[in-house]
Amino acid sequence: MSNIPHIEKYGNNKYYGGKYYDVLSRDGYKCVNCGSQRNINVHHIIGLRIDEDKSTDITSMVTLCRSCHSKEHYNPTSIITEDILKKIHFDMSLKDKIKEIRNNLGKSKSKGVYKYG
Repeated sequence: MSNIPHIEKYGNNKYYGGKYYDVLSRDGYKCVNCGSQRNINVHHIIGLRIDEDKSTDITSMVTLCRSCHSKEHYNPTSIITEDILKKIHFDMSLKDKIKEIRNNLGKSKSKGVYKYG
């Protein structure tokens, strides 16, 4: 498939716990939000700097296209719906943690600090 982005083994292991291609495969090599197969990549639902162990769990990552990935990082509300979270078997007890992170993100953006993802 020509739309599968390449990532170095080092990056895959360091940033994705070796599961980058597993996430892409699980999600059918398309964006879980809009279904696009162009410019796809893997998004950490729980950011690396927030909780490295949880962030590299396959159930805490999803495939997003570049456009949806930008929306997820820069919009005040998440495009990753509860249906998507359930489909990937995300630990729903972490939803409150995500809300807290998003609230802090809004405060941090005004200071020019980008902390999420």
